[in-house]
Amino acid sequence: MNLSKFYFVLLFAFISSSIYAQKQDEKAVAIINKELEAIGGKEFIKSINTLYTNSVTQMEGRTANWVVKEMKPNVGSFEIVYG
Repeated sequence: MNLSKFYFVLLFAFISSSIYAQKQDEKAVAIINKELEAIGGKEFIKSINTLYTNSVTQMEGRTANWVVKEMKPNVGSFEIVYG
């Protein structure tokens, strides 16, 4: 299979899978809305301005902390701290 045929098949698979991704399951939407209300509602989610994530992993036998800080509207930083 040459490269152009491969890209065509890949593009076709992507488009066909995204068509089905647009359908909404009413049960799933109800579950998500119920969860949103349980954590404070859509207005609470919209009021969040900062997201801070600290993950720990092992890299080459050493502990590494991945620190990600994101703020509205479009500011962020990424830091790897080796321990």
